[in-house]
Amino acid sequence: MATCFPYLLLSSEPIFNLRTEIMYGMVAGAAYLIVLVLIYLGVGLLVSLPILLTIGVVFGLALGGLILVHGAVIWENAQAPGTALEIAMSFAWVLLFAAYFLAKIFVPAGLYRAARPAAAPAEVFA
Repeated sequence: MATCFPYLLLSSEPIFNLRTEIMYGMVAGAAYLIVLVLIYLGVGLLVSLPILLTIGVVFGLALGGLILVHGAVIWENAQAPGTALEIAMSFAWVLLFAAYFLAKIFVPAGLYRAARPAAAPAEVFA
């Protein structure tokens, strides 16, 4: 489907003007790339949905709370930036993202390790 879709956008009559043919080819190529990106993103989202629902909910709550606190602090301290509260908040952002990316690495690795309980960790992660 992704291969045929861009060509459905083209007209059915033959065009003998080379410039128009090139322009239609560029449109077909762009449509082809857009459709493939949408298909790959959709399939990738569906495949990773179980992990996103197990890990992502916890970090989504933390992210939402941190966004609200961040907005409130910035709104109140617009005239005097660089306070200790803003520095602590920036440190909280760094910790949140570090924890998120560590979980994105270690949770699938742990699931992969649990799938082969008889193997040694060196065999699984080698």
